[in-house]
Parts: sequence; C-alpha cells; structure tokens
Amino acid sequence: MLSNHIAERSGELRSLTTALAGVSNGRGGELVVVSGAGGIGKSTLLQEFSRQIPSEIDFLSATCSLDEQPLQFGVIGQLMQSSPSDARSDRWGSVLEVLSEIRHSDDPENVSNSAVIRLGGAFAEVMRERTVVVSIDDSHFGDQASLRILSYLLRRMAVLRALIVVANPLASSLLQSPFQSDLMRHPNVSRIRLGPLTREGVAQTIAGYVGDVRSKTISDEAYAVTGGSPLLVRELVEEFCRHIEAEEGERGVRADGISGFVAGGVLGGAVLACLHGGTDHVKVTCGLAVLGEDATPERVARLTGIPTYMADETIQRLTESGLVVGARFRSPLLAGSVIEQMPAKQRLHSHQGAAWLLYDEGQPSIKIARHLVAAGTAVEPWAFQVLRDAAIQAVQADDMEFARATLHLAGTACTAERDRNAIRLTRVVVASWQDPAATVRWLDPLVAAFKEGHLPGADALQLMHNLTWHGRLDDAAASLGVLAATLDPGDWRAAAAMRSYRAWAEFVSPALVDSEAGRKLFASQSGSSLVLLDRQTRATELLLTVLRSGAQEQTIAIAEEIIEGCSFDAEFVETSCSALLALVYAGRLDIAQSRCDSLLDMVAARRASSWEAFLICIRALIAGYQGDPIAAERNAREALDRLSGNGWGIGIGEVLAILISANTAMGKTDMAARWLSHPVPDTLFQTFFGIKYLHARGEYHLAVGRADAALADFLACGDLMVRWGIDMPACVPWRASAARACLALGDAAGARSYLDEQSCRPGANVPWVRAVSLRVAATTRPLRDRPALLQEALVQLSGAEHKIETIRVLTDLSQVFRELGLSGRARSTVWKAWKAAQASGLEALCSKQLPSDLTAHLHVVEDAESDEIVTLTDSEMAVARLAALEHTNREIGRKMNITVSTVEQHLTRVYRKLGVNGRKEIGLVLRMYPADSA
Repeated sequence: MLSNHIAERSGELRSLTTALAGVSNGRGGELVVVSGAGGIGKSTLLQEFSRQIPSEIDFLSATCSLDEQPLQFGVIGQLMQSSPSDARSDRWGSVLEVLSEIRHSDDPENVSNSAVIRLGGAFAEVMRERTVVVSIDDSHFGDQASLRILSYLLRRMAVLRALIVVANPLASSLLQSPFQSDLMRHPNVSRIRLGPLTREGVAQTIAGYVGDVRSKTISDEAYAVTGGSPLLVRELVEEFCRHIEAEEGERGVRADGISGFVAGGVLGGAVLACLHGGTDHVKVTCGLAVLGEDATPERVARLTGIPTYMADETIQRLTESGLVVGARFRSPLLAGSVIEQMPAKQRLHSHQGAAWLLYDEGQPSIKIARHLVAAGTAVEPWAFQVLRDAAIQAVQADDMEFARATLHLAGTACTAERDRNAIRLTRVVVASWQDPAATVRWLDPLVAAFKEGHLPGADALQLMHNLTWHGRLDDAAASLGVLAATLDPGDWRAAAAMRSYRAWAEFVSPALVDSEAGRKLFASQSGSSLVLLDRQTRATELLLTVLRSGAQEQTIAIAEEIIEGCSFDAEFVETSCSALLALVYAGRLDIAQSRCDSLLDMVAARRASSWEAFLICIRALIAGYQGDPIAAERNAREALDRLSGNGWGIGIGEVLAILISANTAMGKTDMAARWLSHPVPDTLFQTFFGIKYLHARGEYHLAVGRADAALADFLACGDLMVRWGIDMPACVPWRASAARACLALGDAAGARSYLDEQSCRPGANVPWVRAVSLRVAATTRPLRDRPALLQEALVQLSGAEHKIETIRVLTDLSQVFRELGLSGRARSTVWKAWKAAQASGLEALCSKQLPSDLTAHLHVVEDAESDEIVTLTDSEMAVARLAALEHTNREIGRKMNITVSTVEQHLTRVYRKLGVNGRKEIGLVLRMYPADSA
C-alpha cells in the first residue's frame, strides 16, 4: 500500500514488484532504470519500494553524491553497511573481506582489473545463492571503482538472482559515463520514467498531510506554482502545515492563497536541489529567476557568462521538473524564492547586469527599471530617463506602487536641478491618474523652474496643461509668453505637444488661447501643422469642429474609431472624453451612452479613480441631454464621490452645472441653491465649463422667479459662446432659455427674436433642441396656433429620447386643449403626460406643472391610447373635413360613395382619436395638427 505522502506512482511501484517476483522465481537477474528530472520523486519511489521487499530478501542500498564521488568504493561501502547485520559475517563476509584487502593493497586512484574481478566475483557468488535487491540512487554521482563493480555484475545478470534498481536524472551528459552506457545497452533492462504529478496527484499528496478539506484550499494554486514537482509540493505542504500550527486556535487558516504562507525563499532551495548540484547550473537558474518574463537561453548566457549550451541544459532540466515553461519559471513565486536564496551582493550584480542587458537591446523602460529598482541603484547615465519613462508606463499598466518606486529611485539618483524638476513634473503626471488634487503642491516650484529655464519645451507644455486645468490661467498665460521666446522651432516633439495642447486649450479655455501670449505663441507655431497627429489631438480637434460647425457626415464614424483605439496611456482620459463629447454635441446620445458604458467597464478594474470620475460625469451629462434629471443627478454625485472637489479643477463647473440643472428641473430648487454655493475657481468663467455653469444658474434663477437675473446669465453665457466661436445649441441652447426669460418678463417679441436666431445655428435641428424651440415658440403664438407647434415638438421627440421635455410638451398641450374648451382631449393628453412621468420617476414634477382640475381626473382617465401622435387614415380625414364643413352624414356618403353606416363608423373613430365631442370641434382640432400627422 502506498504511503499517504506519495501519489500517482502505483503503476511504477507495480513494475518494480513484478521485476522482483521474476527474480525470486528464478528467471535470472533484472535491471530497472528509474529516470526523471530532479525533484520528480525517484528517491521517494525507491524508498516506498524498499518497504515492500520481504524480509528474507537481502536489500542493499546506496545514495551517490557529488561530494563523495572521489571516494573510491564509497558506493560499495554503503551497500555493505545497508546489508542485514546478521548476514554480514555469513553471506557477505567474503565480500567485506575482499573489499578490505583491496582498499589496503590497491592504489585508490587506479583500481586494478584483478581487484574488480575479485570483488565482483564475491558479490556474484552471494547473488547466485539467494535473491538480492540492489538500489542505487543518483548513480551518475557514483565513484568509478564502485560503478565498475556494478558493470561487472550487469554483464552476469543472466545467472544471478539479483534485481538492480538504478535511479538517474534525465540529462544527455549521462551518456558520457561507461556505466551509463552499460545501462543503455543492457539487453534485459526495464525503464521507468517519472513525470510531474497531475493536478489530482498534487491534491492527493496535500490531502495525505492535511486532509481533503484543507487540501482543497490550496491544491489548485499549488499545482500552478509547482507544476506537479513532488519535491516542491512536499516543501510547500510542509510549510502549510507549519502555517496551520501557527494560526490554528487564533484566527484560523487565512484564505489568502499560497503567497500568504510561503515566506522567504522556502521554495528556492527546493528548486536548486532539483539541479543535482553544479555551480554553473545554479548560476543559470538564478539568472533565469532574475530575468523573469524576459528570460531566454541567450540572455541568461549573456547575464551569467555561462555558455549557451549549458544554459539550455539547465533550462531543459527545470522544464522536465515542471518548474519552467518556455524558458521562464512557471510562477513568479518560484522565481522570487530563488532570488531570495541568492546572496545580497549577487542579487545586486545580477539585477544591474539585467538592466544593462535589456537597455542594450532597446527594451521598454519599464522592464529595465524593474531591475534598477530591485538593485536599488541607478548610477548609469541613462538610468534617470529610463526611470522617468518607466513611471509613466507603470501607471499605464495600473501599477501605481511601482511608478512611485521608480520615481523615488530617480529622485535619489539625480543631482541636477533640471532633473529634479523633471521628476516633479512626472510626479504630477502620475498623481493626476488617481487624484489630480495631489498635483497642486508641485505646481509652484515647477512654475519657478520653468521661468529659470529648467524645463524643456514638451515638459513646459505639460506644466501649462496642469496650470490650465487647475484654473491658474494667469500663470499659464505667463508661461505661454516665456515659451514663445524659448521654444525651438525645429523640435518636432515640442511642436506635436504644442498642437495637442492648443487644441485642448481651445476647448477648455478659449480665453487663454485668445490672450496676447497665446496668440503670439500659437502664431509662431503655425508652420508646424504638418506634425503627425496623435489620437488625442484628433479627438480634441473633432470636438472643436462639432462645437463650431455642427456634426458632419463622417463625425460619428471618426469618433467611434478614436474610441475603439483608446488605450490605457497618459492621453486616455482626454482622448476618450473628447470623442464622447463630440458624439454628445452631434446629437448621437445613444451611441455616446453605449460607448461611455463600455469605457467605464474597461477602467472599472483599474486604480484610476480620476478616469472613472470623468467618464461618470459624461454619463451624467448624457442623462441630462436625454431629459433624465434623476440619472443625471445620481451620476454627477457619484462622479464627485470618486474625485475630490480640488481634483476637478475647472471641470467642477461641468459637474455643478449638471447638479444645478437636474435639481432645478425636478423642482428641487433648495438643493440647486446648495450646489450653487459650492466653491468654484475664480477663473471658471474664462473656461468652457463656465458657460455650462452660467446656463444652469440661469435656469435656477428662472425657476425661482428671478427672470432678470436669469436673462443676464443666459446672455453672458451666449456672449462667451459667440465670442469663442462655439455657438452650438446642441451644447447649450442659451437663446431658447433667454426666450423663456423674456416671456417671463413680458417681452414676447424679444423671445421670438432669440428663437429665430437659434433656428439658424448649426445643431439647431438636433431633435431635442428643435423640440425645446417649438415648445417655447408656442407660448409666443395665439392660443389656436399653439397645438400645431406642440404636436410638431412631439414629432421631434418621438425620434429622440428626452423624458422631461416630453412631459413639458404634453403638459403644455393639455393646458392649451383645456383653454380651448377641448376637455376630453385635455384629459387624454394629461394622462399621456402622467404615464411619461411615471415611467421616468417624475410624477412630482408633472403634478406641479398641471392645474388641479386636470390632475383630479387622472384616476378615471383610462382611454388614452398611446403616446404617439394622433394619425387619421385617408378615409377618416376625408370624412372629418366634410363633417367640419357641416355636411350631413348622408351628404358625406354621397360625396364619398360610401354608406351612411360607414360614415358613422369613421366619425366615431375620428371623435375618439381627436378627443372631441362633436362636429363643431372637429374643424378646430384639425388645424392644430401638422399636415403629415392628421
């Protein structure tokens, strides 16, 4: 029966016992060669087999080692020491006597053939008389004298009652030994090759130590780490047992995986033990561990100074042990354990060498920097820039901890002021991914450094980017002035960065670009327009085109292509947000919402809270343009929770605008007032986000009855949009809002003028914008003309989801019907408004906008058919028009060549669809519907 601690070796054990049975039954001697990689369980198999040998059979065993290889007859000595003590003086006495004589008479370094024959003959004499099992573990380390005796016996196996079991590793170098050649050529040899354990075998082995329940907690991960190497599995499970003993009775066994209890280099020694000694093999293994994912045989050879063939052989041994896959350790935990086994000085030199090697090959900075950080030194002249670049790459890889480590090492290595400022700027870039507010403390020293000439052109533009975002427009303008005098026109990198910054600044702060310093700098760069556009610049310039000229045919395709190509780099936020906003202001809210949700799914698992915050803010913006103030407020609040107020910089204006507008739309003016009291940068109204804030504040003023203040805000908003060339109603329909304020002030002519102007602007035909204009325009027209405009607004909204505007149009239409005396039609329209409000969660808002005499009938009005606009068939329309001209049913039948009964059926449907009670109301209602609708 197998021991609890050995698994998946029953077939091999059966082969050994079968061979022994054949020898015992007089079939002659047999040779069994057990081979396998280091740590694969050869010794364990031999030990398990020894336990199953009957006591009447003599069992001789020896374990060879590299240290004892020079000791002649050392293996034979071990065999004799393992023989049964009561038989040494009897059966094996002659062997011991010959061995003693040879040791005293022969030259230990040159054993004679006669000595081999005498000693081998003494062994053979015993093996002819009784069954003997000889077990030699790691025979490739055996001394030559002993191996010559064993070869003597192998050549006489046919007449012996001996089972010789030899265990060897898998290695091509074994063929060089005469004894190994004899093993290969022997005619009666059985071969057993051991491989790594399967996943189930690992679980079985662990269960033999700790039971099935605890085995399940680590067996899968243990297999992934060890590759099924029995030696490593044993080391691992024994460490687990020590962990259990330490934890049990206190907190229980932690469920944090193998890395939670495998400390230090506990597996490293086992890995090295798999190599069967040899300093070159150890060096290669350590080099393999240090290089990690970048390891190849050639690189390992260059790093260690070991010939490539030796590196290949070592890697092959580790691969056969299950520890290496594709020239790399199968688990970072294994590599780390090996590295921890290395002396500190060797680790230092190895990581420094690896850094040099990868730098020489032109590998990415982050790979080189990992070795520099591991070594803790950066004395090479190229190390500073490598570490700085690696910090950015680490952030892109969502490894903030390593980004900070690279910057710390770079900071300790640099001595020049220019380099120290470069590190500060890189810290700004890294910090902005998680919390832009953390960058503020570095801005003042960077501004001073730039003025003193310690920041090059591209770095200076990065500084201005951060100054602009944090609302320090005066400092940014002053820096633009300095840059205009110092920028090298031939620096194409700076030219590309300049174009990117200009596009972004024209969007977020047109006032800065239009400043004297801005005009001077950007005019001097007008000849740099041929620089290759990066994805960020393309996205921002696309957004500017939409804001200035409206959406073009290719706008949507370009925006989607840019979003699809977004990668997690330093430009991710600006690129993705600009492309999304282009979709929003082009009126494609459906596509923008889908793309925004996809991007949020991408960043959800990353530690970049600022990315999430900005994307959630855009989701709130989309909800606002979809007329869903509940979702807009919820998302805007979430965005604020993800990023502190200071981190938003001038972007706080957008978030607050959404919150103020949403709460105002829902009638929560007290909450809107609270958001208006939130602090904003002094320079907010010199930015794009200030436009949004002004418009939202105007909506609040209008809602609380301060029409004068509202109009002032709307006009200030419009003045900035016109001045900056972004007068786009789909972005901010300020003219429609100004018209509402004019109407509140009794200025219907002024309202019509603003609406006429808006209708001529790019983007005015975006459905929800057109619907707002029509609704406001209806209030400027005579009562009888209003239903047609409101019905046309509903037509526009039928193709664009805008919840709150739909409710507003329906409530206005119901009141118009009420004032016209069409009570049935008024009630059915109220019911539609109420259903729309219920679907949107805006019942309270709907109730506030409807007169009580209409809302009182909500519980009994159940005949409204749908939210779609009323449509009459051609026959119904013909009958309705004749009836409106006061023709009788009989006259209508004659004119249309139909029966009176058919006329009556048509009229019944007309009354129901139009919500009227008789012929007198038909004519009035018909002229209230668009020609293509009734």
